[in-house]
Amino acid sequence: MSADTVNKQFPMIVGAGGPTRVYLVPPTGETWKISSIKFMPNETSAAHASNYASLQAFRGASTALTAARTTASGGGGALTQGTIDSLALTATGGDLEISAAEPFSFRVAQVSSGVAVAGTVIATFDRMRF
Repeated sequence: MSADTVNKQFPMIVGAGGPTRVYLVPPTGETWKISSIKFMPNETSAAHASNYASLQAFRGASTALTAARTTASGGGGALTQGTIDSLALTATGGDLEISAAEPFSFRVAQVSSGVAVAGTVIATFDRMRF
């Protein structure tokens, strides 16, 4: 088995109050394994105790690939414009593999009234060759 690298970047723009999820689907018949996920904000989002956003990557809709990155003041922190923020992968093994049947998704969820979040998701995958 061998692999080559696939880099994908896509925008995320979420207004305060609304959750958003974007999907990335590999071509039919291909399997990609996630090697890194980063987020680069286009603007600064301040930390707040009760109105904040939570960013997280998934395989499909429910298998978490990363720990949630929040803008909560207790346990998270502000997003700083132009500063790349790496999301720690928590999934292992086959859970990191995405396909047309179980695509990659990135979600920005809001807590309370939330905060606006705008930026670019930067995901790196290894294209699996069997």
